[in-house]
Amino acid sequence: MSQKPKYTIEEIKQLRDYCRGERQTEILEAVIAAGSIGKAAKELGIVRQNVNRCVDRVFRTACWQGRMDGGPQENINPTQYLKGTSTFYDGEGNIRGRWIKTNAKMQDMLEGLREFAEGLGSANVNGFKRVKTPKATDADLLTVYPLADLHLGMLSWSAETREDFDTAIASDALRLAASILTEKAPPSKQAIIANIGDFFHFDNDNKMTSSGNILDVDSRWSAVIQLGVDCLLHFVKLALEKHETVKVVNSLGNHDGQSALMLPFILKPYFANEPRVVIEDAPRLHHYHIFGSTCLGFHHGYTSKPSKLPGCMTSDVLLNPKIDATGVEFCHWLTGHVHHEAKEFDGILVESFRTLAAKDAWHAGAGYRALRDMQAVTYHKEFGELGRERVSYKMIQHLSDLDATKESTKA
Repeated sequence: MSQKPKYTIEEIKQLRDYCRGERQTEILEAVIAAGSIGKAAKELGIVRQNVNRCVDRVFRTACWQGRMDGGPQENINPTQYLKGTSTFYDGEGNIRGRWIKTNAKMQDMLEGLREFAEGLGSANVNGFKRVKTPKATDADLLTVYPLADLHLGMLSWSAETREDFDTAIASDALRLAASILTEKAPPSKQAIIANIGDFFHFDNDNKMTSSGNILDVDSRWSAVIQLGVDCLLHFVKLALEKHETVKVVNSLGNHDGQSALMLPFILKPYFANEPRVVIEDAPRLHHYHIFGSTCLGFHHGYTSKPSKLPGCMTSDVLLNPKIDATGVEFCHWLTGHVHHEAKEFDGILVESFRTLAAKDAWHAGAGYRALRDMQAVTYHKEFGELGRERVSYKMIQHLSDLDATKESTKA
């Protein structure tokens, strides 16, 4: 028996006036013209779930305006959404006034980013060429590839910083590091590619941080986004050749909060029919993964100080009645941002991983110095951390075929 559709075409027609942006209008008109959400998805070349989500968003907008759920029909500023109303009556039951409560449309902004990202990725539904599953993997092992602060799109000039860095060098370094580490890592059944923030150096073509600092950038934002997607697809391919399943986690950094929010929704369409890949898309600052006796936390390290992270993990996971953490003995936070600290807080390890990126002019002038590398950390289901593989930037320079990478460090 066929399932009754969530919305009738007549109901969808009534939502036209509540579309926010050309993409929502395009999708709704396609549904109306095709007569169903499924047919519209085929016409647009996107997955059905994306069409469903779009219609849901427009419906929520209409509800926020108080027009689809029997609420008061108020003219709400399009930059606001309706939180609720308070109505005042006189002694005879007549309305004396109404207090309209609104709030800035943060949820709508997040959904707008998601919708934009899905639009970018929709042309690539099933665009990832499937990789043959490895024959023998160890179910007792999980390998994590922490990717800290690549700052893709950053420009560094060796005359100022003693290190050259641009999009070509960053891409080359990441691809080589991914190749070396996936080859050296054990054949764990599970793998996590953990982007722990500031994967991109800048968030828009204003070339400034959210606090207004001007950045040294190489290339346009849209070009850098596409290059980042290509790099991660390459990394996932290499990981799938070694591991049975691959999970991709994206943490929000202080340089790329909007870009990091978009990234999962650009990536997901590529793997629409690839069950071996899971793209974590929750827009959280703290991500977790339990593997046997180990609880892993992923956070950029910018908004929460290291001393705060053990409490976050305890509250969010270890004492959460909805999560079974009874077998957890080892707790490990993987962060970036600082790049040279590992500290234990009452048995919970908080570690900041090094970066492959060079220093920009500001950090070089401020006296920032640190070694550059990338690691792969393997955990045993029962015994916790089992071992690590590491690739230094100097090794990457030695193995690179790109002259710019080879010659990127200067005396």
